[in-house]
Amino acid sequence: MRALRGLTATEIQPRQLALQWEPLGYNLTRCHTYSLSLCYRYSMPTGGSGGNNATVRECLSVERNTSHFTLRDLPPFRSVHVRLALANPEGKKESREVTFQTEEDIPGGIAPESLTFTPLDDMIFLKWEEPIEPNGLITQYEISYQSIESSDPGINVPGPRRTVSKLRNETYHMFSGLHPGTTYLVSVRARTAKFFNDTATTEIYTNISAPVFDYEDIPSPLSESESTITVLLRPALGRGAPVSAYQVVVVEEDGSRQVRRRELGTVDCFPTPNSHNEAQAKGAPHYYTAELAPSSLPDATPFTVGDNHTYNGYWNSPLDPTKNYLIYFQATSNFRGETRINCIRIARKAACKDSKRALEVSQHAEDMGLILGACAGGLVVLILLLGAIVIIVKKGRDFYSYPYYPRKKVAINKAAMSYRQEKSRKLSSLDCSMTEQSTLQQDERMAHSFMDAHGCNARNEQRSSVNESSSLLGGSPHRHCRRKSSPYHTGQLHPAVRVADLLQHINQMKTAEGYGFKQEYESFFDGWDVTKKKDKTKGRHDSLLSHDRHRVKLHSLLADPSSDYVNANYIDIRINREGYQRSNHFIATQGPKQEMIYDFWRMVWQENCFSIVMITKLVEVGR
Repeated sequence: MRALRGLTATEIQPRQLALQWEPLGYNLTRCHTYSLSLCYRYSMPTGGSGGNNATVRECLSVERNTSHFTLRDLPPFRSVHVRLALANPEGKKESREVTFQTEEDIPGGIAPESLTFTPLDDMIFLKWEEPIEPNGLITQYEISYQSIESSDPGINVPGPRRTVSKLRNETYHMFSGLHPGTTYLVSVRARTAKFFNDTATTEIYTNISAPVFDYEDIPSPLSESESTITVLLRPALGRGAPVSAYQVVVVEEDGSRQVRRRELGTVDCFPTPNSHNEAQAKGAPHYYTAELAPSSLPDATPFTVGDNHTYNGYWNSPLDPTKNYLIYFQATSNFRGETRINCIRIARKAACKDSKRALEVSQHAEDMGLILGACAGGLVVLILLLGAIVIIVKKGRDFYSYPYYPRKKVAINKAAMSYRQEKSRKLSSLDCSMTEQSTLQQDERMAHSFMDAHGCNARNEQRSSVNESSSLLGGSPHRHCRRKSSPYHTGQLHPAVRVADLLQHINQMKTAEGYGFKQEYESFFDGWDVTKKKDKTKGRHDSLLSHDRHRVKLHSLLADPSSDYVNANYIDIRINREGYQRSNHFIATQGPKQEMIYDFWRMVWQENCFSIVMITKLVEVGR
């Protein structure tokens, strides 16, 4: 006996398989007594969220001398594993297991309870779940919707039916362009390669919207008196629900509300129904002066605010002539427990000047006294301020005058000599107070060095005047004459020149033979440390050396006294005479050569530099 062969499917349907195999004979069974069984198995989802499957197994007996069989009640679009078992008294032989795939079928229905929606005024967001039994591959979803009911009388129901198709992985849809306050019948169905399944149906609805007013702009009042104002009321258009009621709202103007035309939401309107007496008791800024039924306002109708009548329980009290009022028109819609409110300002009533005249006359004397007192006080303050400015300017001019220029024309060779003698004489008479007043930082440093060289002693009177002047000018902190000398210069004083005298100074220094720019430059201190020939190799240009007065000095390394040199200079900064000023604010240096990189970073670390700015290209003039 051997196992059966040739197991094939003659017909495959979504829920059944028609099978056949080779005919049975004595040459296979080797016995007249035998039995034939057909066994199959397939997997089915358990339905849980974990995605687990359960295996279904079953064996069926097949009649003798039969070579075909039909399996029924199989799941669609499933793999079915089939084998044949032949048994006789001598034993049992099983055939090779063959796998067959059932065809797709119409998908199972979508659970209606899985359809959920979120309504808005003119949109609805709908979600659903895929069928529990897809019976194949879902290729698309189809959504149909139709308006069947509306609380807005302007909407025609039932409306046209519309259809939307969604992809297989899209189980949601946003409906837009819907009518407010309208109920829609929605159906959802899924499709496989076979066809659509049965639809899942539900009803969804949109929320109502606030009414809309037909006002192009703030209308002009029809008439106005001291205690009344007549306005034109126009009916509002309901959106999703008819207008339930109208309210005329009076707001006492106090500047907290914007005086302009507005179409406001519920929060900015007046949902609290305060009467005139209730508003006065609560201190509320607004009150309902009238409530009107929609039937009483079929068309545009004049209405007088403050006519002393009662409208639906609200007293239309006369307006106070001494106050300013804003008049609002409000419409309310109610449907299914929802309330929507919209309001618009339609008028503004200003206080009447005639009614204020008595009050103004009684307060005129008091107000005039206050005004005159304020004017007198302001005038006194202005005079004092101008006087202080004049004094400060005069002191500044006296201090910054430089009378060392000759007052009359002389021969050019004599003028230069007398100019130099006059300048030296004037510089010798400068005291410590002038030193504290210098507006240029370099002159301030030179002045201090000049006083140190001449042994200047500060008197108490001079020191007090220096402190007072420095506080007026907002200068740098006060220094005594006997202080630690500045590290940037030593030698004689070169005072600053006023801007007004700059042109005269330049002309005289250019034409003077005895003392000009050349002699003045040569009289500067010898600040170039040219004796250190070995330092020339530390810069990129041999002719450009650091000024020894204000160069950056590194901490010397052990056994190398010349290791304090780096080709870098301090730069001071001063903004305006009384403004920001600071010494050593910047450091200017050349790009370091390869052998100077270590010294460059020593300087950065030592001087606590937090930023490095490169102001040249990487390569300039071949360097």
